[in-house]
Amino acid sequence: DLHSFPTRRSSDLVDGIRYRVVNSRSVGVIASSSKYTGKITIPSSVQYGGNTLSVVSIVDYAFYGSSNLTSITIPNSVTSIGDRAFYGCNSIDALTIPSAVTGIGNEVFAFCSGLRSIVVDKSNSKYDSRDNCNCIIVKSTNTLIQGCKASVIPSSVTSIGDAAFYGHTGLTAITIPSSVKSIGWASFATCTNLTSIIIPSSVTSIGRECFAFCEKLNSITVDSKNSKYDSRGNCNAIVETATNTLVQGCKTSTIPASVRAIGDYAFRGMSGLTSINIPYTVKSIGDYAFSMCDGLTKVRYLTTAPFSVSANCFSGSSDSSAPYNVTTLVVRRGYSYGINFVAGWKNFKTIVEDDTVFEDVNGDGEVNTADIVSIYNYILSADASGLAKHTADVNWDESVNTGDVVHIYNYIINVGGVPSPVKTKTFSVNGVSFKMVEVEGGTFQMGGTMFDWEKPVHSVTLSSYYIGQTE
Repeated sequence: DLHSFPTRRSSDLVDGIRYRVVNSRSVGVIASSSKYTGKITIPSSVQYGGNTLSVVSIVDYAFYGSSNLTSITIPNSVTSIGDRAFYGCNSIDALTIPSAVTGIGNEVFAFCSGLRSIVVDKSNSKYDSRDNCNCIIVKSTNTLIQGCKASVIPSSVTSIGDAAFYGHTGLTAITIPSSVKSIGWASFATCTNLTSIIIPSSVTSIGRECFAFCEKLNSITVDSKNSKYDSRGNCNAIVETATNTLVQGCKTSTIPASVRAIGDYAFRGMSGLTSINIPYTVKSIGDYAFSMCDGLTKVRYLTTAPFSVSANCFSGSSDSSAPYNVTTLVVRRGYSYGINFVAGWKNFKTIVEDDTVFEDVNGDGEVNTADIVSIYNYILSADASGLAKHTADVNWDESVNTGDVVHIYNYIINVGGVPSPVKTKTFSVNGVSFKMVEVEGGTFQMGGTMFDWEKPVHSVTLSSYYIGQTE
């Protein structure tokens, strides 16, 4: 008789555990009015009103935030574990998933930072923990849906699911095998002690916020054979090769001049990031790209064609109306006033002009002979160089020619502080003397990866030569 049981919306406490009726024969464990603590063994059945009811589920948020829960035993009667059921239970160190469980929700064990052992019963038809990996893996898809600080990803895994390691702050290192093709949303987010990661050649899909809030992450390497992503120029970032979009950065990232876009959430929560140069080649920055980067104090925005960004791009929280944490925005000479009228940039506490960046043609944060090479590349082929004319025309004469090269050399000599002594030589032609400055030879990279005609990237070595000191 259903009238002798509580309704689905009511609940009762039995031996310290709160339940809700599922049907006339079963109940599910739900959240208690106070957090669960200590060691808890969930029974396979409970007596209520003279009837025996099977415990078949642990519902959404049942043990959420029970930080003093030290042990949990799940009976074989349980068939499903709901979303975030054990979220934040950071004192649990071991977990066994019984054979009857065929449904595991989202972020079930997120922020269980103390968890070091995960075992799935060998009789379970849907999940396993093969090779003593301390993970939960969906058998049919070889998808790892839950890991912990002691996990080893088996070479048979093809996908790492959404939030699989979310909040497992005890994780310090992990190897992603070459069998993995996709890494899900927030899969390693808030693994605050993870310091390095290598993306193998097999990975063709990376979800947003994959490494968000990994504040100690200082090394990101993409296998050079990966066809979808790269970490060009040892930039310590993940760049989508075809679109030149930086999709994930870390505290030591540099943005290569070949990058055209910075993706949504790319640097979110990277509190160890203190400054960043955004080169002129970047044409868009995604939502929350630098949000909650609490240590970020200076942004160098090197474009001569400012574009709008979302108000949440540099915000100090997920609230787009929150003030920016970033203290200073450094812009090119002459742009400090106009930038206030471009959406998303006026929220910076301080906007200053930096004379050096105007001559920084390639946007690497320095003025040196590499900028000369960029201008020569423009002169040889404007399209191939990737430069805009107004960027290469540093002397503002409405054309790009050797005058711009001379302008930068004069800048380096007179302002940039080229190491003394500067080597000069005087040449005479038809009675006219020319004072020349030696350009020291060296090796630089030419080519690109965006178009076939740019390939391959290759090294070019130039011998030292002389150029006129003045126009």
